[in-house]
Amino acid sequence: MKFKQIFVTVCLFGYAYAYTQSDLLSAQYTYQSSSDAVTKAKDEKKSAADALDKARKNLSDAQKNLQKAQDELKDAQTKYNNAEVDLNKKNSDFSSANLKLNQIWNSLNPQTTPGK
Repeated sequence: MKFKQIFVTVCLFGYAYAYTQSDLLSAQYTYQSSSDAVTKAKDEKKSAADALDKARKNLSDAQKNLQKAQDELKDAQTKYNNAEVDLNKKNSDFSSANLKLNQIWNSLNPQTTPGK
């Protein structure tokens, strides 16, 4: 009977050891799986952060380009307005000069009435 008790005890210890080893292997697998998931999530976060940085840089560049274009538009509008004012002044000066020329011409060449 002593052998039987020793055999049962050894079997119980063996079963308990096998059970704990099974739990340990399961826990190790879960740990490794979780560790892999965390690593993957960190990589995705880094990739997303890089994409966000790139998008922010592109936005900043676009805003600079927009500001430059707005400044160029403002300059072009100012030049256009100045040119329009200058054109109106030159047209006015031309009209005055043309009127004076016509007055001088008419005084030098008086018109005769038709039919005379």
